[in-house]
Amino acid sequence: MLRRIGIHKGSSKLVLFSVPVALILLTDNILSFIVPIAINDVVSSSFLLGVIMGFSSLAGLFSDYLFPSIFKRIQWRTKFVIAMIMALFFPIISALGMIYSLIWIFVILCILWGVYYELLIFSEEAFIDEEEDKNNYSTGWSILLSLNVVTNIIGPVVGSALILFPIWNYTFILVGLVAIALIYTLLMFNDEDNFISLSTTSGKKKRLSILTNLFNEFPIWKEFLHEMAPLLVLGFMMYWVDMTMFVLGGVYGIKLVGDNGMEWIIIVLYNLPTVFITLFLLRNHIYKKKKLYATISLLLTGISFMLIIFLPSNSLLILIPIFLASLGMAFMFPFVKASISDIARRSGNNKDNVMGVYNAVGSLACIISPIVMGLVADIYGFSFMFFIMGIVSIIVAILLLFIMPRKILLNHAKLDSIESALNK
Repeated sequence: MLRRIGIHKGSSKLVLFSVPVALILLTDNILSFIVPIAINDVVSSSFLLGVIMGFSSLAGLFSDYLFPSIFKRIQWRTKFVIAMIMALFFPIISALGMIYSLIWIFVILCILWGVYYELLIFSEEAFIDEEEDKNNYSTGWSILLSLNVVTNIIGPVVGSALILFPIWNYTFILVGLVAIALIYTLLMFNDEDNFISLSTTSGKKKRLSILTNLFNEFPIWKEFLHEMAPLLVLGFMMYWVDMTMFVLGGVYGIKLVGDNGMEWIIIVLYNLPTVFITLFLLRNHIYKKKKLYATISLLLTGISFMLIIFLPSNSLLILIPIFLASLGMAFMFPFVKASISDIARRSGNNKDNVMGVYNAVGSLACIISPIVMGLVADIYGFSFMFFIMGIVSIIVAILLLFIMPRKILLNHAKLDSIESALNK
């Protein structure tokens, strides 16, 4: 179909790819606002909320290790379709959890959430690697991340309105949005090579190959963990901050402005700057010093969060440093993701391992951050939670400014020797 309408360039494909991504993210971000509040209503604790939500990141962590073996050399379209099929069940299980208020249903929901969302991320990363020119990585990632942000701005507002209606009514609407995204993808990309075919290998051999690769991947992961360490620390901090705001932002919004229909203000304000940063990066392509700019952005984020403790805990002036912190995060994400895409392209057949290592570090941050930050918020309050997050971000950013290499050089000889040993 793409050829029939005369579209061939990667940038045009990115526009087409953005449509189903936007629909899935809109559904996800509506429920991302509703579900944590629903869980908090059941457990009445930010710490327990963080523990339950942590199952999502724990499932994501396992997925990050398993997916490079399972989907090795599988193109982005197959990964994307499987992610959408799994996403169809997300609104349904969410509805069951909210209707019956059972913690174990929310745990199952979070596990599904972690698996399908990681697969969505893998398909986005594979799309950028396979379809985009390396000079457009920052711009491409800025566009995809802006979709998440725009839907994260719209999602809480829509979610706060939808909770006034019967649960199953809006659940069917959300399932319908994902179904539209799935049908669109199947129709729009149905003539691409190797779309749904996973492998010509027999089922038994495929299973044995996957089981073998699960153990064989570790030496490769160990090498990437060593070579990419400074960048992975930066990614860890980025996801630490982001997951804290994602899980606790709605709860903090209620504490700040009350349950008056404006409880989405923190999440919306946190995501708003990314829209402007996307427009900036579309006009200004940044090819060099991405890691440096990302580190400086982390420093800005940390300083902004630290300032919150000096303001009254119930003052709307707190929104100013939150906005400034989110400005730093808006720069960080496309620069860090572009740096990872750079390394993935240079790693050849190991690109899925690069993405897996990076995503695993992000998942680890997402497991720890809501639990630790939720506990701090329960004991000392949200202002002190932001202060701690700010101080840690400042310290890490300053250290990285001294140790972050200008370019991360992969030891291809060692990687080749590892692969040769594994293939014997």
